[in-house]
Amino acid sequence: MQRWRLGIAVLCVPLLWATALRAQDDPKALVEKAIKAHGGEEKMLKMATVRTKGTGNMDFMGLAVNINVDSLWSTPDKLRTDMTLDIMGQQISVKQVFNGEKGWVSAMGMTQELSGPLLEEVKQAVVAKRIENLVPLLKEKGFTLSPAGETTVNGKKAIGVKVTAKGVRDSTLFFDKESGLMVKSIRRMLDFTQKEVDAETIYSDFKEFDGVKVATKTLVQQDGKKFMEAQVSELKVIDKVDANEFGKP
Repeated sequence: MQRWRLGIAVLCVPLLWATALRAQDDPKALVEKAIKAHGGEEKMLKMATVRTKGTGNMDFMGLAVNINVDSLWSTPDKLRTDMTLDIMGQQISVKQVFNGEKGWVSAMGMTQELSGPLLEEVKQAVVAKRIENLVPLLKEKGFTLSPAGETTVNGKKAIGVKVTAKGVRDSTLFFDKESGLMVKSIRRMLDFTQKEVDAETIYSDFKEFDGVKVATKTLVQQDGKKFMEAQVSELKVIDKVDANEFGKP
């Protein structure tokens, strides 16, 4: 009898271990933990329309460019970005707008409506933004979550979740193993030459805005090379937004 019980116990050890691993790496559980870590679903949903301001620098065709950015995001698919680029001492203003269907870019007195690959790129970026907001992954149909292994981000272990959806490029999100915060994302995107590259974004320096922890520092690399660094200096939740904000600039 004792030997039989020992045999059952030995058989149960790997089953219990496997169960523990599944629970730890379960993609849905990781996203749920991340949502709680960032402030919880209720508070995150209140940030439906947000204006952020910040500064940064980027590599533009081999040139180091300083940027000032004023960005307005309205869930689920409206985006406006007003940028001032300092290129070798010359100040250039660039506006980018997407109203959920159409998109435009305006620079140096000229406005162009986006079409083809450029319009598709903006649509992909908007969906990627929704994915990184996390709550839609659990509330909306169409997203499939699967384990994506472990890595190290900012010197700490992070667990990955791969997100797939019809008509959308795959995204992989990584969450700090201890805190649960989203610290990295990977997806495909177009570079300045309209070549598709691997884009890796690392998030750090989390600060609380209206009860939600937001990364105020961002590092973007394309195919392993630094593309842009940015730092948020201001974030404000907007109750009402003028529809003209997302009109043709």
